[in-house]
Amino acid sequence: MIADGAIAVGKSTGAVYGGAEGPPTISCFLVKVASRCNLNCDYCYVYQHADQNCKKLPPILSVENVERLANRIAKYFKEFQIPKAAVVFHGGEPLLAGAKRILEAVEILRAKVPKTTNIDFCMQTNGVLLNEKNLSLLVQHDISISLSLDGPQAVNDLHRLKHNGKSSFEKVSQALNRLKEYPKHFSGVISVIDPLTDPEEILDYFSKMDIPSLDFLLPDANYESPPKHRDQNPNLYKD
Repeated sequence: MIADGAIAVGKSTGAVYGGAEGPPTISCFLVKVASRCNLNCDYCYVYQHADQNCKKLPPILSVENVERLANRIAKYFKEFQIPKAAVVFHGGEPLLAGAKRILEAVEILRAKVPKTTNIDFCMQTNGVLLNEKNLSLLVQHDISISLSLDGPQAVNDLHRLKHNGKSSFEKVSQALNRLKEYPKHFSGVISVIDPLTDPEEILDYFSKMDIPSLDFLLPDANYESPPKHRDQNPNLYKD
């Protein structure tokens, strides 16, 4: 963990990233470049659950801590001879840090990581700040982008609103259309499931979007804060 908001987490990903033999290795690093968000999604596991320590963190990851993170990652890659890995810029909303700060982090990491490790750089965004200028800069530096979108406007507006309570759908739709112009750098869409919505409506919407991949996520929950409505219907999410 890096002091002011960058959390590096790893997972074993077999032959895709990391070593194919020996013990599991960390090969995917999630870097929190911003600890604030410009949306107020009501299911957010960072801002809407019990742990509110994120509010005590500096809003943007400092260059000094990017340097520290890069040194740690480079040392790890060298020690464990990691041939391929991913660095995912995340938040909050990573574009609150600005595209230039993200590109600065990419340059620092590329300069420090051993040449024997091939790194894929990615970003997960809600799309509100993904204008043509930001997108062009990210694509020029070979950063792939995944978009967060729950479905058509009526579905998306159930949970993914701005802090003033207004819809985020128009801005996200514009971002989606821009991303489709860069198919090599558009990695797909992630969508959080609301079991009270019509799945056929959602699938029909996304089937018309011509997106490279679609990943459905269950809303974050635990024993103290179970998934909504599951107490009335234990099979709701399964069904």
